[in-house]
Amino acid sequence: MTSINSINPFAGAVNSTTAGGIESALGRDAFLRMLMVQLQYQDPLDPTDSQQFSSQLAQFSQLEELQAMSESLDASLSADMLLTQSITNTLAASLIGKTVTASTASAYLADGSADFYFNLDEAADEVTLNIYDESGSIVKTATLSNLSEGDHSYAWDGTDTNGNSLPEGVYTFSVSATDSSGNSVSVSPFIQGRITGVRYENGMAVLLIGDIAINLSEVTEISESEGSGGSSPILIPYV
Repeated sequence: MTSINSINPFAGAVNSTTAGGIESALGRDAFLRMLMVQLQYQDPLDPTDSQQFSSQLAQFSQLEELQAMSESLDASLSADMLLTQSITNTLAASLIGKTVTASTASAYLADGSADFYFNLDEAADEVTLNIYDESGSIVKTATLSNLSEGDHSYAWDGTDTNGNSLPEGVYTFSVSATDSSGNSVSVSPFIQGRITGVRYENGMAVLLIGDIAINLSEVTEISESEGSGGSSPILIPYV
């Protein structure tokens, strides 16, 4: 008698793709029908072991359970993300009028004055501060000496290297420092100011200090108002 090969119920079900490029999935009904076909056309002289069917059914059931768990987890994560975003946006609106400190290296020049804040992890023998305009060009470099550990603020008079007054607007800065041995000292720029508004971009809240935009993730401290307590940065006049 000509032997008839057993039909593999999973043949073509894994990683199968339609001509249109859409991935297909084998449902429970189709799977059971394929098992019935396998029983119908199996070799009578070499029937398929019933334990094999049981094993295949158990594996398929486990696969369905895993798929259901994955879909449930995805839905739960999406809901959590929407809830977190909603809470974050509500929190952002409540910060209007509050004074914050944020790890942003920028300041707004107005009325010929702007303050650039930075923190030194340890005392520095020399600190170099570069100020950049909106195009990224350096407009002023200041060299400061013998600064102690802690917060500092450099008061800029709004003039460039040649003494020309620059227009109002947002300016960024970079700062580096070395100790008396010439070793680098860790320095972190930041900004302090009152939140004047909130802007929403792609569903996410962005805080505004005047025309300066900061992300909530950059905020390191919040207080009721300026001068409400805590130590103030050491003010360094422009040079």
